[in-house]
Amino acid sequence: MDKDIGWNRIGWNNHTIHRFFSKINIPTKFRDLDNYGQFKDFINSEDPSDYEHNCWIWTASTNQDGYGQFQLNGTMEGAHRIMYKFSKGKIPYGLQINHSCNNRNCVRPSHLEAGTQLENIQYMVNEDRAAKPKGILNGRAKLTNIDVIQLRQLFETGLYTKSSLSKMFNIGWTTCNNIILRNNWKHI
Repeated sequence: MDKDIGWNRIGWNNHTIHRFFSKINIPTKFRDLDNYGQFKDFINSEDPSDYEHNCWIWTASTNQDGYGQFQLNGTMEGAHRIMYKFSKGKIPYGLQINHSCNNRNCVRPSHLEAGTQLENIQYMVNEDRAAKPKGILNGRAKLTNIDVIQLRQLFETGLYTKSSLSKMFNIGWTTCNNIILRNNWKHI
């Protein structure tokens, strides 16, 4: 199967390709390339031993989730998706493009891979990037929602110090202070 997605067929000329690649913080030698064939050759000759280093950071517009975006045929599309198509071909049906470097703004082809959302979530959990459960949903919580409300109400009366409340609720002074200041248990 031909991996070329046909940039010229979709209206991408050398100027458009230059405009796209000028939005990436990449080696200067890359910016000096002046045609489609040279861009493809550069990407395909990427040194695999340099995988761990140097994300290619998208420096232009990002969407609300922090992913780079670029206008393609009148609609915005993820810059990482465009780079995947440019370097590896069509995105397989039902798959998304995941960042193996954990950097949403990276568009380096060797850091992009097609995968399922489940694979991406499993990778996120394995890399300890998953959101931490809050309040009583956190398995290490010593307090309940009612305890937090009571602790704050007791402190507001002025009759209890943070030290006495921390002993009463069997928590550390710093934890008690953070609950009162709403640094912890913000959702209550």
